[in-house]
Amino acid sequence: MKRQYPKLESENDIKQVLYEMEIDIYEPETKKEESLAEAMGAFSSFVLHEEPSKCQTILDNDTGGTVGELQGGNVHYRIYRVSIPEDVVDETVCSDAALVLLREFHSSRQGKRYGNVLTIEKLKQYMLGMCARRANERGYRTYESLGNLMFILQFGGPTHGQVRHIDNMVPNVQI
Repeated sequence: MKRQYPKLESENDIKQVLYEMEIDIYEPETKKEESLAEAMGAFSSFVLHEEPSKCQTILDNDTGGTVGELQGGNVHYRIYRVSIPEDVVDETVCSDAALVLLREFHSSRQGKRYGNVLTIEKLKQYMLGMCARRANERGYRTYESLGNLMFILQFGGPTHGQVRHIDNMVPNVQI
């Protein structure tokens, strides 16, 4: 039997479900964080809604082993994990799928304004900042680095107002 995920109508409903799943929510607090969050929203809109065919082709053609298809998709939609490389010397020439997607986004009309905002290094710093906020709140040790950083992308199917938790591994911080 196909699992049905609830379709939630408001941001408050989504946050409530995440809270019930014991997923911490850390919203951007500074202008810099807000700017990066806005850029990530524009990036996801570009990948999933504006240029889905082009972006899915990039993922399907990945030969570097950074892309994998996740369970839960079907004939109508597919879910991918796209690993973000740990060490990137030059984002303009790296062929990892995450960086190719970012380059496509940055070359688009709407993505040009985020070229200096949304980079892998700035994304990592943002994530470390959110992890530090969580660690401070809970009295945990501070994170020195990130491991297994990735995008989770669902092409097709219902995505607006839908909440899915990737897995129940501990520790597992999803931002």
